[in-house]
Amino acid sequence: MPIPPPPRPLTVLMVYATAYPDIRGGIDTLIHTLTDHWSRTGPCRVVIFAPASWDQPGWTREQRGPVTIYRARLRLPRDRRRPLRGLLGWLREAPGLFWRLRRMIQAEGVEVIHLHTLQGWQDYFRLLRRWGGPPYLITLHGSDALKFHLKPPREARALARIWRGADARTGVSPQVVQRAGEIAPELPPPRLIVNGVPLETSEPPHPVAGIPPEFALVVGWISPVKGQEIVIRAWALAHGVPPGLHLVLAGKVIDDDRGQPPEFTAYKRHVEEVRALIHREGLEGRVHLLGEQPHAAVRWLMQRATVILFPSRSEGTPFTLLEAGALAKPVIASRIPAFEATLDPQREGWLVPTEEPAAWAEIIQQALDHPGETARRGAALREKIARDHAVQTMADAYLALYQRLARPSPPP
Repeated sequence: MPIPPPPRPLTVLMVYATAYPDIRGGIDTLIHTLTDHWSRTGPCRVVIFAPASWDQPGWTREQRGPVTIYRARLRLPRDRRRPLRGLLGWLREAPGLFWRLRRMIQAEGVEVIHLHTLQGWQDYFRLLRRWGGPPYLITLHGSDALKFHLKPPREARALARIWRGADARTGVSPQVVQRAGEIAPELPPPRLIVNGVPLETSEPPHPVAGIPPEFALVVGWISPVKGQEIVIRAWALAHGVPPGLHLVLAGKVIDDDRGQPPEFTAYKRHVEEVRALIHREGLEGRVHLLGEQPHAAVRWLMQRATVILFPSRSEGTPFTLLEAGALAKPVIASRIPAFEATLDPQREGWLVPTEEPAAWAEIIQQALDHPGETARRGAALREKIARDHAVQTMADAYLALYQRLARPSPPP
């Protein structure tokens, strides 16, 4: 008997404002991890569409290995700064964008569309679906669900319409899944698919110059939600963190908010407050703002950090925490639902009340004073990551969902 040909790879369009192949955040990490896994194992072909910023009005296409990447801005009818000009510009551009998206999806043979986070520009894909386009699913990652109640009513209604139009819905953590009910209460909860990370990577190291020999590391944008100022105050306490331990902050620093979304103004103000706090407490020699770093540099820093801190006030399932666990690094995190769902504070790390710098200083000192216990907790966290956050498990769950949407089984 002739051997049947292997199944044709399923083509999925990943949609997110990603920097692929660069990694600049958790969702970038997710897309890169899935894309790399499927390019090696073969069941899925990934095409990426990345909505571009306003300074790139054109449409671009590039090939990075097996992955095709399209970039174009998707204009919305609402412009908070210039409402009339925004509406007129949308009326002029939207029809052409819609049909160009449709032609691209047909030319690439896209069978399912995977939207990451919940954004207003995704309405193009809702309309494409209504015009016979491929099914789409939406994955919620964190603030899109946790802060949905803060959206203005008009924006919330538009986002709920996109959410209702999806053929499938997923969330990356139990907290995100629970809070998704605020978007459209009549819908069943989204499916939980937790993030996964590889235990080993072939990514070449990227050393960072001028790093002190002993340091605690915080990774993430300098922003109110990440809580960097809490641990800076722990360093400022007279009987706080040991003087030989430095604090390294690796993450984007917003110094210019011109032409950026409104939230960037709050980020810029927060950066100014953080710098003022460091200066006021005389910590310029012990607290280091590195700015945004390549993913390989962040991993290099994580490997060398004495301890990794997560003082966030809100999170979904942060990839940095999972990557720290994969490296068996000691982790100290704020006591918020996302970290409580990941860390056992009795054996895998420490959880600290978020807004208490003295408590942070005490636990950091405890971790330094008991290196054997600290190493045991790091090893236990690595075991949990290997068991509960494997890349294969995450990739298989998404692939099964894609296949159900794109290639449903015929009825018996």
